[in-house]
Amino acid sequence: DELFPTCNSDGRILYFSSRGHASTGAFDIFKAYYNVTSKTWSKPENMGSPYNSPDDDFCFVASTNEQTAYFTSQRETGPGSFTVYKVPYLNTEELPIAINGRFNCIGNPDLKKINLTVTRDGDANIVASLITDTINGTYILELPGPGNYKFNIEAEGFQPHNEDVRFGEFSDRIYIQDIFLSRAVNGTEDIAISNRRLTESGLVDDESLTATNDEMSNLTFGTSEADKAAMKLAGIDPEMAAAKAAAEMAAANAAKMANKTETDIDIPNDAKMIPLTTEGLVFKVQIGAFAKSQRKIVQKRLEKKADKSLMTSYDDVTWLRFFMGSEQNYKSAKNLRATLIQAGFTDTFIVAFNNGKPVKLYSALKKLKSR
Repeated sequence: DELFPTCNSDGRILYFSSRGHASTGAFDIFKAYYNVTSKTWSKPENMGSPYNSPDDDFCFVASTNEQTAYFTSQRETGPGSFTVYKVPYLNTEELPIAINGRFNCIGNPDLKKINLTVTRDGDANIVASLITDTINGTYILELPGPGNYKFNIEAEGFQPHNEDVRFGEFSDRIYIQDIFLSRAVNGTEDIAISNRRLTESGLVDDESLTATNDEMSNLTFGTSEADKAAMKLAGIDPEMAAAKAAAEMAAANAAKMANKTETDIDIPNDAKMIPLTTEGLVFKVQIGAFAKSQRKIVQKRLEKKADKSLMTSYDDVTWLRFFMGSEQNYKSAKNLRATLIQAGFTDTFIVAFNNGKPVKLYSALKKLKSR
């Protein structure tokens, strides 16, 4: 007899109630861990006290955001009656780090195969070794846990490259990883690795759309704490001012790339009329703006530098704009932009889209913060 299967936030821990698996005789709550590389489940483990008792205990539900859990028990009631308990639960299982990754070669998007080996904390022992998918460059790996790792990348026609990567202590331990390899005109090679947690990539639910104060404060562009204090005394919200500065910087960059004035590149009127909703909001990284007549030439040129499956475009009245990514929150877009800059796309900036139409970045961030 087994009942009430539930999962933690990233789906790697299965909780269920059973009268088997060495229970105390009634329904007990068990958990099992899923290995993303071997695609197997661990042996079920009895969760013990305070979750289990000699009576029926079942329906365990973990809430990562609240750092609590709920479960149901008959330990203090008679037959036919139950009590729902709320308990602290930090989800502190020592789970391995699971990575879903993709390799891209800037300048040679057809190159998808690399040999990837990973060592930990300066140790010569290899903790992971694989070859990426030769069609799309994807890979899946598991690392022993949080800590410092060294990624070694070997690709045909390139020098071997090493990159140090650190994974911190987080309750959810699934990451989306992008590896970008590039070669400049002068022959200089570079590697860039971007990691973001699954909940930062918009792949779990719309809760990841919420812009936290930390995300908003990252828009300060070097504003000192003294400057922030002075702004507050003057009645100015530093976070709002920083967001406005970000929008103005994005507009200035667009004007520079398109060789137009700031007023010329304002958001189209039809986009302004669309209600701004968090459900249809994504952030993209613009990598170029070109005359619409050059579409075939530009697209062919860009596809030699980047995987076309990651690239989108948008036509306004005069200009054709190309973008990379479609991130569900601003923080993920910033990570992608930083990676693209390292990989050779030096003149990039973030643009917000709402239901397929560009909107002001400041308005998008303000909407997320008020949600």
